[in-house]
Amino acid sequence: MNILIVTSSKNRSGGTRQALYLAEALADEGYPVTFFTYPGASIRTLSHNEAITWRELPCSLASVNTAILNHINHGSQNIIHAFHNKAVQQSAYLGSYWPPRHFTTNCVSHRRVTSRPGNPLPLLLPGFRAYTVNSALCARKMPMLWRKNRVHVVNNSIPDDRTIPNETARDVKSRLGIPDDAVVLGTVANNNPEKGIELLLRAYALVTRTRNRPMRLVVIGGNPQRWAPVCEELRITDEVHFISTQFVADYLQFFSLFVVASYFIESQPNVILEAMSMGLPVVATDVGGIPELLDGQFLYPPRNISAMAVKIVRMLENEPLRTRAANDNYIRSRAFTTEHRLRAVLGIYNKVIAESASGFARRQTNGQ
Repeated sequence: MNILIVTSSKNRSGGTRQALYLAEALADEGYPVTFFTYPGASIRTLSHNEAITWRELPCSLASVNTAILNHINHGSQNIIHAFHNKAVQQSAYLGSYWPPRHFTTNCVSHRRVTSRPGNPLPLLLPGFRAYTVNSALCARKMPMLWRKNRVHVVNNSIPDDRTIPNETARDVKSRLGIPDDAVVLGTVANNNPEKGIELLLRAYALVTRTRNRPMRLVVIGGNPQRWAPVCEELRITDEVHFISTQFVADYLQFFSLFVVASYFIESQPNVILEAMSMGLPVVATDVGGIPELLDGQFLYPPRNISAMAVKIVRMLENEPLRTRAANDNYIRSRAFTTEHRLRAVLGIYNKVIAESASGFARRQTNGQ
């Protein structure tokens, strides 16, 4: 089986990382994998897997067609797995109009957002043999009409090496100036307002008024200049640490509680899975597919600062609950391993290959 992964994302978003994690797992399993990205896509810098062949994704549809067909192995079955909107659209159009001699090439689409697509046409074209989504909510939002049986829920995965720290907790805390006895809240979020950094800052300020022990807040991914005025207003500047890193395990290891303040309609956030995999208690907004990961007692309404603060205080003041949540999260995280995802995806690939070969044989028999 020859596998082509295609993404039109240039950044290191959760969906792009999942495409990379899948490519690495397939390559480690011995499958030939070609990964198409736009020139300069930053995701390439995250991979050190020499078994992956990297190729540039052209901008025009005609050039994409040529680039992909140049990497089709006509002596093997081929899978094209498309991630992100433009790559999905291009693969749908190409897969629908390739001539019958390309029956050995099957397109699979991945979708990870929980809003209904603005343009559902590519999803309804016959070019795609299957659709992978990462939450049940996302599956329900797919406008598949008569093709619902082609939609498969495949959970995200977190590679084990993403949860192994490079530094000790003591060294990292010492470098940041965090006291050993401090209660540390943490999150991973970018500066998009929908990710909720300002909401978390305001909730943290409310929580600190109820606590006697020293507290700190660590925000991985936020720009300190962007949020400095809010921290100054709340008088928490010295208590908040903004970290620009792509490797979060060094910091997650000493968090007392992981908090997700996003009101973006998340499907299955990588950051929650990473926190769960490291055995952290988590509280999060009740949006998107997050309720599929966490029990309702750990959720609060989006954009509700006071509710977030109440939930945080409840967790900090109830050590048995916090310990139980941490243990439950770690156990549940074992269902989101790379191995689980790899087996699920390979099952889908083999199914669409079998269906395609069967359909081609029927057409040959009928003289089409």
